[in-house]
Amino acid sequence: MSQDVNKILDDLSNQFAQQLADQSIKDKRAIAILREENERLKSELDKLKNDAE
Repeated sequence: MSQDVNKILDDLSNQFAQQLADQSIKDKRAIAILREENERLKSELDKLKNDAE
């Protein structure tokens, strides 16, 4: 019985760790996309400023 409980706890712990790892990967991808978009917008803003001068 104790082994069954330990197995369940281990399985839950492993699932939770995998979910955290998966979310971390998703977050890193989202951050990379936002950084690229931010750089694109900065370039566009600089271009518009130069065009206005």
